[in-house]
Amino acid sequence: MQAAKTSHVRSVAVPLIMYGTAWKEDRTQALVLEAIATGFRAFDTANQRKHYVEEEVGAAVRAAIASGTVTREDLFLQTKFTYQHGQDYHHASAPVYSQLPPPRP
Repeated sequence: MQAAKTSHVRSVAVPLIMYGTAWKEDRTQALVLEAIATGFRAFDTANQRKHYVEEEVGAAVRAAIASGTVTREDLFLQTKFTYQHGQDYHHASAPVYSQLPPPRP
């Protein structure tokens, strides 16, 4: 298989193309495993449950490693941390006006 093209950021080789794991929901693990099987070695995920199921990305990586398909060194995993108030999460019981941005002038 041809090596992935990379760019260097602070001396780290960062793949130019990554498989995005957002909005996969209950299919995340299966789709990440399928992506690995088709040759993807770089994955983008995040600690933001509204859009990602990051633990399922991890489960797929563990399964692929356990099966001998890849080694951990073969993979590039990019994740992001979103603090709790940045999660776009609102309590269903909160009044609607508290969940909306202030009106524009």
